[in-house]
Amino acid sequence: MIKVSKFILIFSVAAVLGCQQKSDSLTDAEKANIVKEIKRLGAELAAAAEATDVDGIISHFRETEDAWLGLGGGTGYNLDELKTAASQTHERLERQEFMIDDWRYLVASRECVVASGKGKVTAFHKDGSEGTSGYGVTLVWTKSADAWKIGHMHQSFDSRP
Repeated sequence: MIKVSKFILIFSVAAVLGCQQKSDSLTDAEKANIVKEIKRLGAELAAAAEATDVDGIISHFRETEDAWLGLGGGTGYNLDELKTAASQTHERLERQEFMIDDWRYLVASRECVVASGKGKVTAFHKDGSEGTSGYGVTLVWTKSADAWKIGHMHQSFDSRP
């Protein structure tokens, strides 16, 4: 996952530069509270993904034309395309298990957090087969109207778990 880790780092830096920077500074306690909220939302997102609940997954994304999602292999999607691709993928799955043990959070402002993690994902297919892959993900969470939503995402899979 060395390539994945380097890409996640580069993508994280680029994503932070795209976040709306604010001149106000946050205290450590404020940052901790923001990270706590992002972790809670991330757990909801992971639960939906593990249950192959496409609507639950999509509910965490910002519904705008400029939301962009990149998947390994250089494929990018807008939100409507993600809904279609996720539905097609998840209809073949019984469930998934994400084992991400290396999460990092960068609070760029009161309205922008970059979360990146790496680990493994195992897919359990309805035909009884299963497969495990190395996994890396970067999520750019933005806050507007008092709600945190994902505005940008990149995920990569590596056949070497």
